[in-house]
Amino acid sequence: MNKGHHKPQIGMLVPALSPFAASESRCVKNADLLLFTPRDIHWNDEEISGLYWNGRSWLRQKVGFPDVVYNRLYDANKNMITRLEALVGKPKFFNHRNRLNKWNVHQALVASNIQSYLPETIVYNHKKLLPFLTKHQQIIIKPRLGRLGVKIHRIDQRAKALYIYHDNNYPVASFTSDRQLLNYSREKWHAQFIIQQYIPFMQLDERIFDIRLIVQKGAAGKWVVTADMSRLALSYTFVTNICHQVIRAKQALDQIKVPTNKLLAKLEKLAITTAQVMDAKLGHFGELSVDFGVDSKGNPWIVEVNGKPDKSLLLEVDYQLYQAALCTPLAYAQYLSNYNF
Repeated sequence: MNKGHHKPQIGMLVPALSPFAASESRCVKNADLLLFTPRDIHWNDEEISGLYWNGRSWLRQKVGFPDVVYNRLYDANKNMITRLEALVGKPKFFNHRNRLNKWNVHQALVASNIQSYLPETIVYNHKKLLPFLTKHQQIIIKPRLGRLGVKIHRIDQRAKALYIYHDNNYPVASFTSDRQLLNYSREKWHAQFIIQQYIPFMQLDERIFDIRLIVQKGAAGKWVVTADMSRLALSYTFVTNICHQVIRAKQALDQIKVPTNKLLAKLEKLAITTAQVMDAKLGHFGELSVDFGVDSKGNPWIVEVNGKPDKSLLLEVDYQLYQAALCTPLAYAQYLSNYNF
């Protein structure tokens, strides 16, 4: 805490020191902004030497610990985070956890009132693989701590063969017996993976797509949907992480002939509920993104929750949405700085 400091100071824990664009700096009103990395923390002196924005320019300066910390460092060291939280105050440190474990997320959400929107999911177990595949015919296997679509596989069970796909729609392996699949899987997957029911989602121009809503806390300290987008996959893939195009959610939904406004309102409600559950069960968050798929009957499914939303994709759809997504968490940080816990 900066004793005698006439304005609140917001700290942002980042992977590398680099002055923000002017548009991001303008997000902060009546507060000072400090960018710092773990290497910039001087624990014994309780000071930080980082990049300091005073409303006019960036300065390299040593200052006291900020009033609030917004974690933008992906998968930060837990011990460092705990130590920093203790000094700043846990209620004033948000997004302390942003690399989310998919199984932990599922467990939190499946115990809530939105469990019916989740694909059935289990921890990978060699003995449960075949029964789960028999039940659903198509399944997804993904790492608990995966990101960017890496190591995602799909298995399809058909009349005379079993097919395995990795990222795209071209099989990387096929088997004619369960034993062959089990031998293959024994070397491939383990308990740090999850198995999930695969749901064939509606397509747009023969491409799968998702609906991503960015949910953040703002100046009032409440969850709001700040931005939306739809990622259209490459034509030969079953994941949207590397996408062909990014458009607004409404634009995508209008083209698949669903009641767009009604569905969007439902998605927003689900996204906010998801964020509230995450906040209550997994830690103090200030922003998340929730990815949805829409099945052939127009029903939404929660596919993924991300603890560090990629805001840069919004530049492809709407600059004002991008700006709002940048500024809203900083407004929340100012809210926290003025709140006495």
